[in-house]
Amino acid sequence: MIEQHRTHASDSPTLESGEEGPAIVAAPPFRPLLIVSTADVTKAYEFGVRATLTIGRNAPADILFDDPSLSRMHACFRCDENKVQVRDLGSRNGTWVNGQRVEEATLSLGSTAVLGGVSVSIQMAMSSEAAMLGLVSSASMLQRIDEECVRSRMFHRPLSVLIVRPVEPDGVGARHFSAHCLGALRAVDRAGLYDRDALIALLPEADAETAAGVARRMLEAAQDRVGLVCGLSSFPDSGSSPEQLVSAAWQALRETSASQPVAAAPRLPLVHNALLDATFHSNYDMLELKRVVERVAPHRISVLLLGETGTGKELIARELHERGPRPDAPLRVVNCAAIPRSQVESVLFGQVSAAEGGADQPGVFVQADGGTIVLDEVGELSAEAQAALLRVLDVQRICPVGACNEIQVDVRVIATTHRDLAAMTEQGTFRLDLYHRLNSVVVRVPPLRDRREEIAALANHFLERVGMGSHNGKPRISDRALEQLRAYKWPGNVRELRNVIERAAALCSSERIDVRDLPSHVANGTASPASDANGNGTTVDREGLDLRASLQEHEARLIAEALRRSRGNQRRAAGFLRLPLRTFERKLKTLGDRVQRPVS
Repeated sequence: MIEQHRTHASDSPTLESGEEGPAIVAAPPFRPLLIVSTADVTKAYEFGVRATLTIGRNAPADILFDDPSLSRMHACFRCDENKVQVRDLGSRNGTWVNGQRVEEATLSLGSTAVLGGVSVSIQMAMSSEAAMLGLVSSASMLQRIDEECVRSRMFHRPLSVLIVRPVEPDGVGARHFSAHCLGALRAVDRAGLYDRDALIALLPEADAETAAGVARRMLEAAQDRVGLVCGLSSFPDSGSSPEQLVSAAWQALRETSASQPVAAAPRLPLVHNALLDATFHSNYDMLELKRVVERVAPHRISVLLLGETGTGKELIARELHERGPRPDAPLRVVNCAAIPRSQVESVLFGQVSAAEGGADQPGVFVQADGGTIVLDEVGELSAEAQAALLRVLDVQRICPVGACNEIQVDVRVIATTHRDLAAMTEQGTFRLDLYHRLNSVVVRVPPLRDRREEIAALANHFLERVGMGSHNGKPRISDRALEQLRAYKWPGNVRELRNVIERAAALCSSERIDVRDLPSHVANGTASPASDANGNGTTVDREGLDLRASLQEHEARLIAEALRRSRGNQRRAAGFLRLPLRTFERKLKTLGDRVQRPVS
């Protein structure tokens, strides 16, 4: 549901006549939207005439949620052109942006703020001008690119992505050149707004050479209006997913100049090799894992990847596919935890439309036919979905929802999870026969805290990929910053490290990333002298192991983590730990100062 509020008192557009082509509406091509999400619902809100929206538990807040983690008037969001300012209104649990509690912060496109159990992100609503020009939103473009990637994998066809913006973007919005650029596209191409100053275009059936020709025509068409530059990426040479292709095109755009207005992303021998080369660096466990991957990949045997969230299980799954007997065949990755329970079978196996003229929806098993399907977080599947999946693995046949006949499929299955499936089978929450069917080969991916010698290589890899440098070029990481990175325990593993490096590169004001550029929890998170070799903080002294003290330390860490995730809300923290609130409060009182509480 979208609640529309007008930002401007007048809806009358002004016209700006160009030297060529039709008159272009001078109103901004998009408006900021607040996308507000809870565990149960997601809604979009437009800003009204006052250009402010407040979120809280009770009136007079504009957006109300009956959530005990929210204060009565929790935070205020104010729209300022294409940016949104968030201000905390003295809330109990605080307003958090990028993992840090803030009093006031600026949110740009894609930014997210967390208010208790409510997540608020910024997206853009398209104006009627953009729609009339045939443009779609950046979110819709990502969806279209994803659909085209699936088709390109299935039929082994190329596709390319272009990002176009002015050489000097300050003050030059996309409305000044979009009509001219669209005229240079082919009939099958689609374009949308990447942000206020840039266009993004999808070119099906276009390799890098064809895409470069289209890019040059776009730039020539608009050259009398504004000087443009273009970065391009191609499937599969520059990436195999929408995020990778868009990121590669953006990186190529950074290499352009007025004298070289078109740049193509470099060809990658294998999409994930660079990261995996950094991952398989010198740690014994990771080198052994690499040998297992090399031995298992050529066979079509099922593989179960175990490891904490963020360790890179999906990367290894993709490597297994690309080193396998059918690397050019389709690869489909499905996040089992993100599928609604009522739609699991239709997503996995497809659905036949009952309406006359309705379109059938192929499931991911059909899309991956002849190739590989990665069942990410397979431990989250319901009991009904587990039973249906077991039969498919046994007979390699699926029956779409609403169909009478089965379809033969030929797929290799790779499953990943951060859960202990063996323990779940004992508890009856995961089928034992499905577990045996999936674990033909079990590969355990160690957490980042157990391979600290990899951190420097991984950090430098992410820094190279980000490509966000200062005016002196790409920044380097100082020795002191590397020391802090190695000392931190990385509960979010490789994914958290990537986010920290991207943030540091964006905030760095010199040619060197130092400790001050790191998030405070990383900069201050030095390793405890009492931590053991695994970094798990077990207390061991010369007299031996103090079991009671170790258990209390472990409880203190779990409670501290629950409080951090719940932004200090004890009721929600108790829920995270599956404890009654009174039990949680008693343990919190008993442990006292051992529990590191979030900063209020």
